[in-house]
Amino acid sequence: MKNTRYYFILLVCGIFFSTGTTMAKSHATIPFLQDTIDAPMVVYVPDIKDIREELHELAKDVRFQYDSSVLPARSIAILDRVRQLILEQGDAYQFIIRVHSHEPGQSAEQALRYSGMRADALRRYLINQGVSSQVLLTQAMGSSKRKCPDEDMETDVDCYHKNNRIDILVQPAMEEE
Repeated sequence: MKNTRYYFILLVCGIFFSTGTTMAKSHATIPFLQDTIDAPMVVYVPDIKDIREELHELAKDVRFQYDSSVLPARSIAILDRVRQLILEQGDAYQFIIRVHSHEPGQSAEQALRYSGMRADALRRYLINQGVSSQVLLTQAMGSSKRKCPDEDMETDVDCYHKNNRIDILVQPAMEEE
C-alpha cells in the first residue's frame, strides 16, 4: 500500500513537471480555471445606512402583547432577523434599541417604567439568542418623544403604534483604549 501511494505521488509530480510549468503558472495551462483565478472576489459588505434602513423597517413591526412586556411569536420571528443582522456585523457597530411607550392617562414615570420593562425583555431575548451585551444597548424612552397627541390616539390606530414603538439605532462601535 505504501509503495502504491509513493508511485502515485511520483507519477503526479512527473506529469506536473513534464509540462514545463511552475507552480505559479500552472493555472494558465488549465483554461477552465483561468476565469475564476483572475477574477477579483467581490464580497458585499453592507453600508451602515443599509443596516439602519433594514433595522428601521423590521423595528416597525415589533409589537408586544397588549399592556405587557411579552413578545408574541410574530415579533420573535422579526427579532430573529434583527439578531441575525447584528451578529453579521460582529463588533463593528453598537445597536441601541429605544422603546417608546405611551398610554393616555399614564404618568411620565409610569410610561418610563413600562418602556424599561419592554426594553429589558428585548435585551434579554437578543442576548439569550447570542447577541453580545457589548454591542447591544437599550433605552427606555417612556412618552418623552410622542409622535401623536392623546386625542388622536382614540381615532387613529397608526397614532397608537407611533407612540408605542421601537427604534433601533446603529453607530460605529466605540474603540476601547
